[in-house]
Amino acid sequence: MDLLLECREVARTLNLKCEQVKFNKCLCRVLANTYSRSLQRDFGLTDAPAWQTTLLELRSVMFCGEEMVAQWTHKNWWKSVISSSDSALIQKRVLLHLTEFLFCVKVLTLIASNHGSLDGRFVRPDVDLMFKINLLTPDVEKASQRDIES
Repeated sequence: MDLLLECREVARTLNLKCEQVKFNKCLCRVLANTYSRSLQRDFGLTDAPAWQTTLLELRSVMFCGEEMVAQWTHKNWWKSVISSSDSALIQKRVLLHLTEFLFCVKVLTLIASNHGSLDGRFVRPDVDLMFKINLLTPDVEKASQRDIES
């Protein structure tokens, strides 16, 4: 559970860092909001081995997100702008990152849902979460476009 608390803290601090971002501020907000909204749910407690493994993977994915934002807040941020001038590539990178993040959250949801099932039957996962990846694409595209315009 400590890893989950650590992930929630990363989501909180990432939201604060959005104010310090020099470019891609809108994409940073999409990352921070996705982290925050997805980790607000109560996953429940489980001692399933896959639980800790998935939490470690989630933390690793979130670390990559933190690294992206660190590039956007660096004092020499203009070097990052020049080296990543292809906005479509940045958009794809953020979308891929968020897809990985939400996949980990989906796996955690499935593990927690099925852990309480004594007869081993599959429990239907959170349907809202299942569609978030598809719904996320327009958010990333709009945020990327706003960043380009600014």
